[in-house]
Amino acid sequence: MAACQAGADRIELSQGLELGGLTPSFHLTMETRRAIDLPLVVLVRCRGGGFHYDEVSLRVMRDDCRRLIDLGIEGLAVGALDRSGSSLDWHWMESLPKLAPPPFQWVVHRAFDAVAKPLEEARRLAECGYQRILTSGGPSTAIEGIEPLCSLQHHCGNLIEILPAGGIRALNAVELIHTIGCQQLHGSFRSPTDPHQVDREEIQRTRAAIDSLMEQGTGGSGNLASKP
Repeated sequence: MAACQAGADRIELSQGLELGGLTPSFHLTMETRRAIDLPLVVLVRCRGGGFHYDEVSLRVMRDDCRRLIDLGIEGLAVGALDRSGSSLDWHWMESLPKLAPPPFQWVVHRAFDAVAKPLEEARRLAECGYQRILTSGGPSTAIEGIEPLCSLQHHCGNLIEILPAGGIRALNAVELIHTIGCQQLHGSFRSPTDPHQVDREEIQRTRAAIDSLMEQGTGGSGNLASKP
């Protein structure tokens, strides 16, 4: 709710940010759905640690997807790697978009940062029915990954949305949108004094920076996604 009030255009809901984000409870998801009018994308990730999962974990996450879809959300953020850790688990990934057709949004979370052939896998994701890739380009922050993000946007941006993430703040938002040519940014916007709280002022500053860039006509249409 704080992120909505501060100017976010879309929310990705998760819990356990100290573990990189986990699937939120169904009760929390229902309460959030009731409380906000913005598009709500829910993270599906059953545990912290890595992104390669055994068959039981994959079944659990697939069942979570089905139950979350029934709650009336707009999208799910998913991802799993194969045993090599350098490619997506395509058997699982290809099965998910069949659970809910467009306009439902299927998003690939930052498991994508580990893939060895991002351009090839981004094209395949588009063919499978995914609409968006949440990625830093590989490094921990989007600024560090700005070159691979530029490449992704240039080669795949007309097929699938590229959503830069990692260390998004007002100070780098304009550079990222202007340089990459993307139309949206994703940030956790955690308070520097309390990681369990959203930094409303930082969201507002980032929103203002993006809006200023859009008014200059140099960045397309800019959206700000938040991960509370």
